[in-house]
Amino acid sequence: FLTLVNRSFHYTIFQTIRYKNVLIPLIIGITIIFIFCFVYLPFFRNLFSLVYITPNYLLVFMWVALVSTGWMEILKILRMKKVENL
Repeated sequence: FLTLVNRSFHYTIFQTIRYKNVLIPLIIGITIIFIFCFVYLPFFRNLFSLVYITPNYLLVFMWVALVSTGWMEILKILRMKKVENL
């Protein structure tokens, strides 16, 4: 979520997602693969002293990540409306 939010400080995700950038899917894919490996593969989990995360906790973590970055999208929308009203 942070990668998508941070693409622009002025335009929302819904606007920037239309921009062609071949690296965005690659970066997000690599990140998801790393997270999967670190959390669900015993070798990596033991290497970094991590514990197994249940799917329910993973959903909670994703929700927290969305809320933690989503406020920035709300701020962008409010800024755009303010500029339009000027």
